Amino acid sequence: GGGMEVWGWGHNLFGQLGLGHRQEKVIRPEQVHGLSGVVSDVRDMQCGMGHSMVLLYNGSVLACGDNSEGQLGLSEWDSRLFA
Repeated sequence: GGGMEVWGWGHNLFGQLGLGHRQEKVIRPEQVHGLSGVVSDVRDMQCGMGHSMVLLYNGSVLACGDNSEGQLGLSEWDSRLFA
């Protein structure tokens, strides 16, 4: 429904909060604008130590954060703010 939002705070060195930046510590909650167009389609969200994954109802997966070991499931090893 309308008005749903996702907010994040905490450790963000790799951009794992999905906030669009890599500020190491986020002490005040910030809205995750990268999900604003799909937040009503979010089925599940999981956060690891350095990365986060978002599963949408259509089966798509969004990922952000540390990718040094390929944990975002991409064909390259670069960290991402959102993929």
